[in-house]
Amino acid sequence: MTYTSLIWLAIMISIIGVYWLLPKQARSGFIVISSISFLAYISWISALYLTIFTIGSYVLSCVKRIPKLALITSVVAIVGVVAFYKSQLTNSPTDLLHDLAMPIGMSYYAFRVIHYLIDKYRNILPAHGFYDYICYLFFIPTLLVGPIHRFTPFYTDHQNIQWKANDLSTGIERILIGYFKIVVIGNFIFSKFLALQIGSIDPSNQSLILYLEAVRGSLNLYIQFSGYSDIAIGFAMTLGYRVMENFNNPFMKTNIAEFWRSWHISLTSWSRDYIYMSMVGLTRNPYLATLVSLTAVGIWHEVSLRYIIWGFYHGLGIIFVNKLQKYIRKRRKAKGIKNKPAPDSLFIKFLKIFATANYFFFGYIIINQESLMDTLRVYSIIFFGWMK
Repeated sequence: MTYTSLIWLAIMISIIGVYWLLPKQARSGFIVISSISFLAYISWISALYLTIFTIGSYVLSCVKRIPKLALITSVVAIVGVVAFYKSQLTNSPTDLLHDLAMPIGMSYYAFRVIHYLIDKYRNILPAHGFYDYICYLFFIPTLLVGPIHRFTPFYTDHQNIQWKANDLSTGIERILIGYFKIVVIGNFIFSKFLALQIGSIDPSNQSLILYLEAVRGSLNLYIQFSGYSDIAIGFAMTLGYRVMENFNNPFMKTNIAEFWRSWHISLTSWSRDYIYMSMVGLTRNPYLATLVSLTAVGIWHEVSLRYIIWGFYHGLGIIFVNKLQKYIRKRRKAKGIKNKPAPDSLFIKFLKIFATANYFFFGYIIINQESLMDTLRVYSIIFFGWMK
C-alpha cells in the first residue's frame, strides 16, 4: 500500500468521519489507536521502534534535570539506529518512503523524539503528561512522511481542538492538491510523459539529454515531496491541527540560501536549531556550522558518500552566497552608501532564479549517480560533450 493509494484515501476519510462523530474526550485516543494499528499492520518493526523511543525518551525526560551525558547518549543511540537503516538504502531520490529499506516513518519520529529531549533539557516545553506525548508521536497524519512538527505547537492545538467547517474544507482541498501533484504532475507528466519526450531526443545530444534529465528529476522530486506534505498537512487540518508548511516555492528563490529556507522547511529548520546553532556555540564558526548542518541534512536522506558530497555541495553554495552578500554590504559601507539597494530588475531577478535552480539541478546529479566518478562523467558530458 502506498501513501497515495485508494486504500490510504479510504483510511483517511474513515478516520476523519469517525473522529468528529466521537465525543471530544475520545478523539485523541482514537487517533493514537488508529496510528498504532495502522503502523503495526504495515510495519510491526516500526511500531516497535516508535514504542521503544516513546517510552525510553519520556522516562528520561521525567527526571528533574536530564543529565547532559544521558541526553547525548540517547541522541547518539537514536541517530545510530536511524543511520544503520539509512546506510542500507539504495533507493532513488524520488522513492520517498523507502518502504522496504527501513522501518516506516522512522526518519520523522526519530527526529521528533530528539527535538523533544533537547527542548526538555533546555526546559522550554509546556507542562504536559505522558498521554500528551503519546498523542504527539502517534499522530497518524505526519507519521509516514512528516513534516517534522514540533511538540509545543502540537500541544497548543491538542488542548484547543474545535470543529471548524472552514478547516475541514481547506484540509480536504489540500489533500486533493497533494494527490493531483503526485499522481498527475509527478507520476504522469514528469515520470512518464516528459521522460518519454527526453528519451525521444537524438542520442547524439547527450549533453542536452543529461541536463534535461537533471531538471526533470529535480522538479519531480519537488512535486512528489511537496505533494506528500500537502496530504499530511491537509489530513492534520481536517482533525483540527496545524502542521508547519514544508515548502515555500523554492524554485522561485534568488539564491541557494533562500532556496534552503524554503525547501523541506521542517528538516532544514530542525537542522538549523539543533545542529547549526550548537556548532556555532561550540566553534564560533558559522561557515563550519553551515557545512556540518547541510551535510547532516544529506546524511538524513541516506548514509552514503554521494549524499555527504551533496550536503557539502549545498553547504558551500550557502557559504558563497553569505560571503558575497557580506562583501557587497562592506563595499556599500566603504562607499558611504546608506540607502537600501534598489530592487533587482525583472531580468536580473530572472537570472538569479535561473542560476539558483540550476545549482540545485546540478546537485541532483550527485545523488542520482552511483559514484563520484559517474557524477563527474555526467558533468563532463553536460559541459563539454556538445563541443564534439
